[in-house]
Amino acid sequence: MLAIGCTENINENNSTQASLQQSNDAENQDMEWMKHIEKYGSLIQSDMDNVGMAANISDYNLLKSYGQDLVNDTQSGLDENSNYTLSPKYQEAQNEWVQALTDLNSAGKYIVMSADESLAYGVPVRNLDYEQKIQNYVVSSTGHMNRASALLEGT
Repeated sequence: MLAIGCTENINENNSTQASLQQSNDAENQDMEWMKHIEKYGSLIQSDMDNVGMAANISDYNLLKSYGQDLVNDTQSGLDENSNYTLSPKYQEAQNEWVQALTDLNSAGKYIVMSADESLAYGVPVRNLDYEQKIQNYVVSSTGHMNRASALLEGT
């Protein structure tokens, strides 16, 4: 009887230690994810700045290249994001982050298609459908980024 009582205490102790370890793991994941969004936030901002510059000077080779950088960086961000299992307090912010990256990935694809069209014709081509989609995706991604930021500030 005495041995059973000791075994239960050991099991309870192991359970408590496992819970603490899971809590520490979640906190570590949360902190690593914060570094992830800082890293990709900077990369994506640079990509967007480059896209804007290339569009302003009508350099469609650069626009295509920078649009592809945006696609690649957002896809890498999405792929890496899936490696994180966050604590519940960050999950909604993570969902907003994923939506922002997804929207920017789509915008990047339309930027590349738009640049390809201009390069194919050898003159600037305004594809209003592409322009509208790019604008919609960028506006949507901005909303998701703002919501993610607000959620993170509230934690």
